Amino acid sequence: MNILIVESENDQYFIEAIAKKVSSETIVCRIDEYKYSSLDEKKLTTQITNALIDTTRNVSKIGIILDMDDSTQEKRIELINKCLKKSFSDCGYPEIDRLLTNTKEFIKCKIDDDLSVEIACFFTNIDGK
Repeated sequence: MNILIVESENDQYFIEAIAKKVSSETIVCRIDEYKYSSLDEKKLTTQITNALIDTTRNVSKIGIILDMDDSTQEKRIELINKCLKKSFSDCGYPEIDRLLTNTKEFIKCKIDDDLSVEIACFFTNIDGK
């Protein structure tokens, strides 16, 4: 099973529609309960932590789709990596040995000796904004 984390309710409905066409084994989770929200580090960390906990129930991939807004790709990746580190720590999992460096590229993260999860990110944008 795969988990996709998106920012808002609007994003969730759109991505769910696409995911249903591609795979029936994808769950889409939103970071915020509000239709129009700004990205919140604490809420992103919580969603990543919840997805990591689900890896013990046969989740093999986690995707994070965020709006670019007024940020840069580098800053968004930095934010996600910060949240990933915190989430792994909160779950008591080993420290991540690889961090995200680019969009659309999976990194493999060890959960324990027998379990790992692949994580990737993508930023919705038009001409980098």
